[in-house]
This record gives sequence, structure tokens and C-alpha cells, in this order.
Amino acid sequence: MSLRNAHQTNLRITPAAQAIEASSQVAGNQLPTPIIPHEKLNELQVKGIRNRDVDAFEQLEQIRREMPHELGGPERDTFSFARLKGQTIVAQSNVAIGEKRVEDFEKSRHFAKFEIDGEQWSLVRVDRQQRLADREIEFHRGTISAYRKRLYAGLQNPIKLYDIGEYKERAATAKESIASAREDIRNLQRSALK
Repeated sequence: MSLRNAHQTNLRITPAAQAIEASSQVAGNQLPTPIIPHEKLNELQVKGIRNRDVDAFEQLEQIRREMPHELGGPERDTFSFARLKGQTIVAQSNVAIGEKRVEDFEKSRHFAKFEIDGEQWSLVRVDRQQRLADREIEFHRGTISAYRKRLYAGLQNPIKLYDIGEYKERAATAKESIASAREDIRNLQRSALK
């Protein structure tokens, strides 16, 4: 029931508020300060602090400073000032703690542990394993290349084909090792992305 009343009040007041805003802009004046009871202003500021809405708190504080003294102007009672000051300090410390946590996470995220195939791994270890697998692939490519060179050299000089069987075995083993290393890299990348 109160939501419907609020909606009807909003519909009734919106055109008047827009007219006031338009006339202030045309005249180049500042918008008039709304008159909000002292208790309601305190309540709204507490809600702003609770919701960590700094802009709302600052806007309400500006309204309080511009309000005439007769209507509950800038003065506060000691209790509300101390409470708001304390809540502001708590909110600022929460922000500082959050920023520190983000900074610490950025510095240490490579050392965070996660599970791959039942074993604890860090991103540093995954990177290291991937580099080792890449080096292994490069090494085995050299073995395959030596076999090919020996085979092509045998076309011009048949004596070079003398130990070709041994080169062929090494090349076959190297191809298997390359396939295995590539599979390891793919598994590491898949696991790290989970």
C-alpha cells in the first residue's frame, strides 16, 4: 500500500520538480536546497554510510550545510556527529583493507595453489613446466632434423645411409616425445584455466 502511495506522490511531484529545475537552469541559478527534517537527514546519511554510498552522504551533508539554522541547519548534536564520524572511519578503513587485499592478491596470485590431477600446483610451476616442455620439443626437433638431413645427404652420397636406421629410430622416438610434450602443455593450459 505504501509503495503505491509513494508512486502516486512521485507522479504528482515530478512535473513540479522538473519545472523548478528548468526555471533555475534558464535563470542560471543554483537549484534550491530541499528542506528535509533533521531526523530524516540523519537517517538518510546513516543509510548512505551503511551502503557505502559516499556520493549520497556528501550530497546530504551539502544539504545540511545549506539548510537555514531555524530549520535544523548545520549544527548537529554531539551523539550524531560522533556516530557518523565513527562510521566514516570504519568505512574508510574497510576501503583501505579492500585495496590492500587486491594489491596483495595481485602480487601473490602466481603463488596461489590449485589442484591439477590431485596435485597442488601454482601458476609459477605451471609456467615452468610449460617452458620445460617447449625446450624438450625444440630439442627433439633437432633430432628429427638430423635424420632428414642424413636421409637427403644419402641421395647424393650413399655412404651417408650407413647408420640411417639408428637415426630413424631416434627420429621416431623424438616424434613421440614431441607429441607427448604437446599433450602435456595442452593439459597444463586446460587445468590452469579451470
